[in-house]
Amino acid sequence: MARIETGNPLDRRTLLKLTSGAAVVGGAYMAGITTSLPAGAAGGDTGARPVRQFRALWIASVVNIDWPSKMGLTAIQQQQEYLAWLDLAKELNMNAVISQVRPTADSFWPSLHEPWSKYLTGTQGKNPGYDPLAFQVASAHERNLEYHAWFNPYRVSMQPDGKELVADHPAKQHPDWVWPYGGKLYYDPGLPEVRAFVQRAMLDAVRRYDIDAVHFDDYFYPYPVGGADYPDAATYAKHGNGQPI
Repeated sequence: MARIETGNPLDRRTLLKLTSGAAVVGGAYMAGITTSLPAGAAGGDTGARPVRQFRALWIASVVNIDWPSKMGLTAIQQQQEYLAWLDLAKELNMNAVISQVRPTADSFWPSLHEPWSKYLTGTQGKNPGYDPLAFQVASAHERNLEYHAWFNPYRVSMQPDGKELVADHPAKQHPDWVWPYGGKLYYDPGLPEVRAFVQRAMLDAVRRYDIDAVHFDDYFYPYPVGGADYPDAATYAKHGNGQPI
């Protein structure tokens, strides 16, 4: 997918239309999906006509790609930045936003299972002084935009050692749940207890907030790095159930 760099993320207005129907504005990815009636189905029309379009803008939070633009902004600054993204979505005639709210086994809401994200305050576990998810949902709905919450189920840290994780992080409480790979730290997707935990962690937001949809990103094993095998031989031996690796 192409990418346009246009300076300040709040001033990105250059739109690149791609043959796939997707587009990129600065760091925020957009895509359009059209559902159509079959030819001749609408009042004798001879061609397919759109009955509904999904036009969405993705807002990434991991390593502060889009929002917040940097760690440690005040609550007011974070809110102003987010509203600017929503204003851009409306300007470009989007009807939905997809916001990353669990980038690295952390949260953008007062989670019952995981710490506050460091991408908000610069310190994992530190309360940002408001509920970003509640603010985002309400602000999107006020503008008649669907709000889709974007979760990364298995990525725990952008570093392989997890030193920046807070002491009570589930990954530190269950070191047998995680392994390093490709310079990052991941929950082991092959463990049933891991899958059950990440499901609970994500459904915490689904049950408590008026979100319209959820998106799972990197819900699979990490992309292979340098031909290195995944460090999950013991997991496979225990839970492989005879399936080919």
